Amino acid sequence: MVRYLLLCISLVCMASPLWAFLVRGTVTDANGEAIPYANVYVANSTYGVVTNIKGEYFMELNRGEYTLVFQSLGYAEMRKEIQVERNMTLDVVLEDEAVEMETVEIKAGRRDPAYAIMEKVIDRKRDYVKQFETFQCETYLKVTLEKDTLNTRKKRRERERKGRNGDIEARATEEAANDSSAIVLPDTIANDTLPPDSLIAKTPADTSSRQKLNFIESRSTTHFSFPNQYKSIVHGYRDMTERRRAFGALTWSEDGVDLSASTVEYTNPFLFYTDVSDADINFYRNLVDAYDLGDRPFISPLSSTSWKLSYKYKLEEQFMENGRVIYKIRVTPRLAAGPYFEGHIWVVDKLWAIKSVNLKIHPSTLSFFNYFQIIHNYEMTEDNRWVLAREDYYYNTKMDGEWHYGSSIAIHSDYQLDVEFPKNFFRNEIRRVEDDARDKDSTYWESIRPLTLKEAEITFIHERDSINSYHQSKEYLLQQDSMYNEFKFWDPIIHGITYRRRSAQMSYYINPLISQVKPWGVGGYRHELGGWVTKGWDNYKKLIVSGDIDYGFANQDVRGKVNVGFVYAPKHFGKMNVRYGNDYVLVNNFETIVALFSRGNFVQRISYGLSHEWELVNGIHAEVGFAYADRKPIADLNLSDWSDDLFGDLNRPQDFNVYKEAILDIKLKFTPGQKYITEPGRKINLGSRWPTFTVKYRKAIPDIFDSELNYDFLEISSQDEFRPGTWGISRWSFRTGRFLQADNLRFTDYTFFRGSDPYLFANPLRAFQLLGPTISTPNGYFQANYLHDFGGALLDKVPLINRTNFMTSGGGGLLFVEDGNFFHSEVYAGLQYSLRIKGQRFKLGAYYVTSYSNVERALQGQIKFGLTFFDDSRNRWAY
Repeated sequence: MVRYLLLCISLVCMASPLWAFLVRGTVTDANGEAIPYANVYVANSTYGVVTNIKGEYFMELNRGEYTLVFQSLGYAEMRKEIQVERNMTLDVVLEDEAVEMETVEIKAGRRDPAYAIMEKVIDRKRDYVKQFETFQCETYLKVTLEKDTLNTRKKRRERERKGRNGDIEARATEEAANDSSAIVLPDTIANDTLPPDSLIAKTPADTSSRQKLNFIESRSTTHFSFPNQYKSIVHGYRDMTERRRAFGALTWSEDGVDLSASTVEYTNPFLFYTDVSDADINFYRNLVDAYDLGDRPFISPLSSTSWKLSYKYKLEEQFMENGRVIYKIRVTPRLAAGPYFEGHIWVVDKLWAIKSVNLKIHPSTLSFFNYFQIIHNYEMTEDNRWVLAREDYYYNTKMDGEWHYGSSIAIHSDYQLDVEFPKNFFRNEIRRVEDDARDKDSTYWESIRPLTLKEAEITFIHERDSINSYHQSKEYLLQQDSMYNEFKFWDPIIHGITYRRRSAQMSYYINPLISQVKPWGVGGYRHELGGWVTKGWDNYKKLIVSGDIDYGFANQDVRGKVNVGFVYAPKHFGKMNVRYGNDYVLVNNFETIVALFSRGNFVQRISYGLSHEWELVNGIHAEVGFAYADRKPIADLNLSDWSDDLFGDLNRPQDFNVYKEAILDIKLKFTPGQKYITEPGRKINLGSRWPTFTVKYRKAIPDIFDSELNYDFLEISSQDEFRPGTWGISRWSFRTGRFLQADNLRFTDYTFFRGSDPYLFANPLRAFQLLGPTISTPNGYFQANYLHDFGGALLDKVPLINRTNFMTSGGGGLLFVEDGNFFHSEVYAGLQYSLRIKGQRFKLGAYYVTSYSNVERALQGQIKFGLTFFDDSRNRWAY
């Protein structure tokens, strides 16, 4: 009882700082429904917050008299005068407003003063975009994410059915992307919230509540070098997210199951800005590059080249703050869709510097999110330079029938300008997490956290800290394992059988019945049993044993494969793989859909393999593998009648003499300037602004274990992407290779080029659309492919269409083969339509393709149709 009283007293004390009082309340409409994302700010200042999805707001104010202004789209503005002497609650009801605020344009020779103000800001922006070469500051970052509740979803559907103000879409975008207050003024730190009490775990055993909340906070030192080099040293890090990490990934291929050596980081795709290097949003630049948000850069309201063509401005008010005149200017895009912002900018008179911004991104250009808002606040240093003091991001998206609301807030302090950093300090490492960063206790976070928390929030933090040790206990792990391992009737049929023992970091999985049944297997019906077993260690070392065994009833044959992969040096991507297989494999993995599964594309292979991978230096990966195999034809197999009817002549197996091969494979992968993150026990590679180059060398070694083949093959390939301004994203790839010598070569080792399927548009970075049948060569070749995805760039200015999800793309390809000096070229243009079903985005496309080759010697044209998906892990379309 005494401990309980002491805890309550400490919570009350921490919740009531001496220098500020908490003003809170709820903003609702006349029907009593909460109004999310309403603006609440102090009159004649840039200090304000935003209501959360429940219409709640939280503000910190010092003792005194204030006028609070409440605003929301579609409602009449309300002002309330208050006297702050203690913590207080103020609920308000906003009345409907039929007419929305009109954006002022140049009319009858009159010009809004906002244009003259913005011209001066743009004239001065060169002084502010490069105020210092380097800086160093301390950064506190907090990221929260909440899943929508059933009750809130019902209210949203009801609101959309009513069609408030006749604009359902506008109301939908008004749904707030957070359950946190958004501060606009950096001078006073406003209250910021964690999820509501209903989402807080009540007991250590209650884990269902936690699934609705994600929470990250970190404390780091941020280092910067002009123009856009960042490096953060993380001193404290707390992660309470639905986050899966895997060092390596299972990959199915003709060689069996392989454990990829590259680190695969499975993070929650609904989270944005979990580190300062994730986004560099600077409105003083003409274009704002935020490629995690969209494929195109966004045009800044301060753009020197296109601001008069892109935006309208209106001076809404001016007031005095800290002895300076502040102008509040509304920014509105001139077009209905495109890479633009909408909202407010606060400008300091005479200095013509940005004091604050509160801008939304047009949803038509967002790749993953449905809604995104940016709030930045700037402070002046003692030597009259402006620095970013705080940045807030609010966003939402819908997946699997649930809305996800997120907020990311970073507070920067203790700036040191023009710092001299050691040579190569910013070379490639952009983030380093210190060894003890994840071990910080509640005392540490309470001492460094620059936000005032509510009682419920503090209770949540204390409860979460108190159960951390419990979550590592044997009892808790056994409880979680028992829930995870609980047997359900449909598991063996649909989901598969799983078992996990977290205390030992072990798990296994058996494929479900639906994947065991192979009615179209080679030789008829086959039944396959497969799965995997994993064992992990705390230092990210990992062992995976995987495989399958199948039985063919028509030919009474048993086939299967097994692979053992061990990641033994995570920081250097050191990995070993050993495998064995006796199965039917594809001759050509790049065959057309019509011929891919025909029996003419299969052979039997009995193989033994060993491979090793290592990162030699940053950006250079080496993989060496040796495989020995017997290859046999399947001409003597009994084939099902249906396969002859389906594939026709393609179903005739290729007959050849049985042969043995011993193959040495060496692959070097080079990514210049590869960026990476260093964490305790491992390294995470992030890619580079330079292309990735791959060199493959394959040697068939004769006279080893009766090996008959003897050849040397070399291939060089590269791929990259770039963005030409606001015109979308371009991607290209090429490969060239040849057999250096081929004393004894079989058709299974030829180089294959994928043919074209009727009416189907294949991935244009890997295939051709009008090549005809698949071709192969034992000689030299060169292949190049190019794709440009315009997104909505070409249609932004087309009325009506710019309000739809139509997009455009184009590109082409070239192929040279030494055999007969074969040459093929093609170009294409396509119209695509983007859809989202249960959170998965995909595009349906129609494309016109035309080609010319030295075989046809005439232009060929055809309309084709394609389907491509959005990859959430890479934040990119497949094509």
